[in-house]
Amino acid sequence: MNLFNLFKKSEWSKLKKSDPSVQQDIAYLIALDALIKYGIRNAVDKFTESFNTTSDETNKALCSQLAKQEFVNELELALLSTGVGKVFPEISWNKVQPDTVIQRLGCLVMDEFRCGEGTVDDLDITKSGFSYSSNEARAQFLILLSNAAGVKDTGAIKLFDIEHFNEFWFELKNLVFVSLQKNVAAEGRGLTSVVRERFEMLSKSNQEGLVVISAALDSAQDKKTNNSPTLRSEAPFDFEKYKQEHPYLFIPHTKISKLIEDMSDLAFKFLFIELEVDEYEIRRVAGLKNEVPSDWLATIIKFDFGVLFYCGTVAVIRSKESDFGGAAVVWKAITNKYQEENRALFQIMGGLKINGTIDQGFWKGGTRKEYSYPGADMDLLNSIRCTSAEFLKTPGDSLSRLKVLTRGTVALCGLLSHPKYSDSLLEFINLTLKKVDEETTQFAKGELISYEEQKELT
Repeated sequence: MNLFNLFKKSEWSKLKKSDPSVQQDIAYLIALDALIKYGIRNAVDKFTESFNTTSDETNKALCSQLAKQEFVNELELALLSTGVGKVFPEISWNKVQPDTVIQRLGCLVMDEFRCGEGTVDDLDITKSGFSYSSNEARAQFLILLSNAAGVKDTGAIKLFDIEHFNEFWFELKNLVFVSLQKNVAAEGRGLTSVVRERFEMLSKSNQEGLVVISAALDSAQDKKTNNSPTLRSEAPFDFEKYKQEHPYLFIPHTKISKLIEDMSDLAFKFLFIELEVDEYEIRRVAGLKNEVPSDWLATIIKFDFGVLFYCGTVAVIRSKESDFGGAAVVWKAITNKYQEENRALFQIMGGLKINGTIDQGFWKGGTRKEYSYPGADMDLLNSIRCTSAEFLKTPGDSLSRLKVLTRGTVALCGLLSHPKYSDSLLEFINLTLKKVDEETTQFAKGELISYEEQKELT
């Protein structure tokens, strides 16, 4: 413990060496992070407690999940995602650009509980998967919450939102983006003992991240001091030029979603018609138990190919456009569509992957506590979210890399190693991913539409 404390002191001492103006900005960031976390946690506790005596099973199930820290974290992330670019005018920032504050706070949150994709850039709030739009982000959060709670009645979820959650959501937004900044602005100046206490409660990586931010601000200050007065200001942002330089960010999202569907259908037919894979082999490689009905096999394979081509298509586009991620409207649209179409399947497929059985507690419409594998849906969805980036970073032969790309599947990953089907399946998948590459390249040369126009597409 003494060695750990010494380490924390060393990180703190690095902050203390920075310029006083930088120290103050770091103190503001730490205070905002702490107060936002406390404020959301406290608000959630009060909100969920009000349902303790309710007879409405849907509301009770949703609040039971909402009270868990993992969903408090998700809620914070969803809220912060809607505030990208917002400033806190009550706080007198010195070196930090006011419109980047939310992104810096989001990085701290992402680092703590997201599976991450391995780099600092991937911890940015724009890679969260939540929409910039408040209504869309609220809907995305409620989908996650309802999946975890095992609530399938969309009407009941909408009613919960209309009668309770919508108002709660906007109260939280006011708390995060309006009220708390006044508390931060009124605190003592500099790296006080209170700030130090908050700092030492942060994770090691969060502490190191703040030290990096501090060093970057110090460096920026030095550069500003040394800048020549003859330097010209940056040219105004040219949207049309940006669109032509980054065409993959402006492909109509409906084209990409249709491509994913078409490739999935093609692969499904190939597996059953060309390869003639039988029921026994699918059950064997997937470890499915006898009680899993035979008519579920087609659903499993369709799900598997959906995973493959969603992850594969995102990976293909990311290999050509690194910004195709959480900040990209097109990525958000195809991801939302994929998650919405499969949201009822994540818990079932997660259970099949864990133990080869269908989660009967979920299947019978029970509460989260009655699930055989609570959390299987979130684990599977988070795994799928990270797959594309990990695939691009994975070295080795084609089979090894496809194993990464198919890790979210139930049977397909096993079929790739099957002595009878492996070669044919591997060749087919490589050809279809090449087709995806060719098609998306053509998309990028065709119609490109703005973010606002993307929202109008159905």
